Amino acid sequence: MRSRWLRWIKRIILGCVALLGLGLTALFIKSPSATTLLLAMLVYSPFENDKPPPMFKDDLAGMWGKWDEASQRLTSRLQQQFPAGTAETSLKSALLKQGFEPLPPPRSDCVTAGQEAPVGRVFTRCRDQSKSLDYHWGGVVCTETITVRWTTDGADVIAELSGSYYAGCL
Repeated sequence: MRSRWLRWIKRIILGCVALLGLGLTALFIKSPSATTLLLAMLVYSPFENDKPPPMFKDDLAGMWGKWDEASQRLTSRLQQQFPAGTAETSLKSALLKQGFEPLPPPRSDCVTAGQEAPVGRVFTRCRDQSKSLDYHWGGVVCTETITVRWTTDGADVIAELSGSYYAGCL
């Protein structure tokens, strides 16, 4: 009797898997991009970072959609923790330990400040990316980002420091 139930349970499970496969196949035929997004969400979601950096967790509670206010909070917190005159290495070390990462280098065709922008062509402004770190978290649908930017004086100590918080969703 027990083996009969086990056979039925196996058949039901295999049937559900087959229906799921048929559904995904039909979705792919109808809309390949939707299927790719769905599969990406299923595969990518368990491996992604879904939390803000620990040092800013309390500052960001309830701040979704309040980008300016959250950015002001982050800037204030950063300036308290790393006041002007703090060694740049201390700031970078603390942020890297939290999971912040360097920004990619600027595009080779970027336009520097003071350089005339090309007419009729899309362009980006060059920025010194060595004085910025990013932290990303979220999912396939929405991703949140904190960017910390600073300037230094001649002695490699912080002159100005700011943080910005924003998000983007599909």
